[in-house]
Amino acid sequence: MIFVDRAEVSVPASMRSDKTLAAYNAIADVIGKTRRRRPTINFGIFKTREVKTALKMLFAGKCAYCETPDDGAHGVDHFRPHTSAAGFSGETSVHYYAWLAYEWGNLVYACTTCMNSTENMFPVTGERAPILASFPKFGNGGQFTPIMSV
Repeated sequence: MIFVDRAEVSVPASMRSDKTLAAYNAIADVIGKTRRRRPTINFGIFKTREVKTALKMLFAGKCAYCETPDDGAHGVDHFRPHTSAAGFSGETSVHYYAWLAYEWGNLVYACTTCMNSTENMFPVTGERAPILASFPKFGNGGQFTPIMSV
């Protein structure tokens, strides 16, 4: 996986919009509530030319996973899947990691081969991150912090 400094590229405006916050809040509102269906992920928020261009620049035109140079078919992928993350034994949870669907730090630039091969696989050793937690912040003892206010 390519290491990138996300501070080198500005977060696209579409990822900071009221529409994005509303979509995140819709997901956060239903997580943990029984028998309530999670809202559909709005791919139009992050599958934009603006987001793809920013990710292409951030990942130097290479796939974040295998470093294959862009062949014109590279696109936006979620490092942590936006639904039903599967562990080592295949167990899934529909909510993992839906709340990260709109998190800029969870988006990567990837080739079609890697996007198709990862699907919803995201095995972890130990416990998964708490529901609605963001990425661990280095320098704060690995504590998780909320990504947006609900």
